[in-house]
Amino acid sequence: MTVEEILLHLKLEGWCVIDGVIPPDKVNAIRESVEATVAADSQQLGDNVGGVGSTRGLIAVDQSFAPYLADERIMAVTEALFGPHVRVSFTTAIINNSGNERGGWHADWPFNQRNAGHIPAPYADAVIHLTTLWMLSSFSPETGGTLV
Repeated sequence: MTVEEILLHLKLEGWCVIDGVIPPDKVNAIRESVEATVAADSQQLGDNVGGVGSTRGLIAVDQSFAPYLADERIMAVTEALFGPHVRVSFTTAIINNSGNERGGWHADWPFNQRNAGHIPAPYADAVIHLTTLWMLSSFSPETGGTLV
């Protein structure tokens, strides 16, 4: 998928899958590293109870995925949306363990009105935030993939 196609998909759908950012032969090692980090440093996420492991500030304790944050397609998209001075504001690992019930619908920062640091609705017609999900395990309807 070209950068132009990614940008169009984002504009029309609000989301896009960019395949192959992490080379397939590196995914298992990165997943294992993130799983070990979360197991050693799991933190409670908001209202979630059990079945979810997380580590906020992941990049401070696990850099296994760091080289891929600057993938040239991701950088081209972020620069097209925000200009040349983009910033990764936070990295969080979230692991939904087997048997965990699906959480409710929610918005991420800055749109979640229950978070103290939110932007009040109604929102300006402007791109102000971009979230990336790094799918390190198989997602499908059967395994409980992320809803968008």
